[in-house]
Amino acid sequence: MNWHLLEADEISKKLHTTSNGLDENTAKKILIDSGENSIGVIKKKSVLQLFLLQFKDFMILILFVAAIVSGVLGELTDSIIILVIIFVNAIVGFVQEYRASKAMEALKKMAASSSRILRNGKTVEIPSEQLVPGDVVSLEAGNIIPADVRFFVTNKL
Repeated sequence: MNWHLLEADEISKKLHTTSNGLDENTAKKILIDSGENSIGVIKKKSVLQLFLLQFKDFMILILFVAAIVSGVLGELTDSIIILVIIFVNAIVGFVQEYRASKAMEALKKMAASSSRILRNGKTVEIPSEQLVPGDVVSLEAGNIIPADVRFFVTNKL
């Protein structure tokens, strides 16, 4: 859904919220339905596993077969070139995946640990993992934005 194209009152209707925020019971139901506001925990792979996974692709397996066939047919140069290409591809893929996993770790560390929101018209502070769609988040200068948000009121933004 293109939330950025909707008016504030349309969004409030769709998310069953008001400018005073959600009530506690509604927020608990939404939390159960939508789950926590957190970056999923993915089992960390070792450096060796990341490297070996680069050889799992179907096209890489076909290139290995081509290299073996070239070697058996006496085309040693072709076989070596294909193997070099396979290993260069594996190194590039490994570096990209390694950097992506480090970026995800950095994002997890940067995530806001708590958020100030309106519940039943009162400002309360809750763990950011308990934010739900429809919560009205109160932000001030220097705050980390704890989730995807739509700004209803801004001042010098």
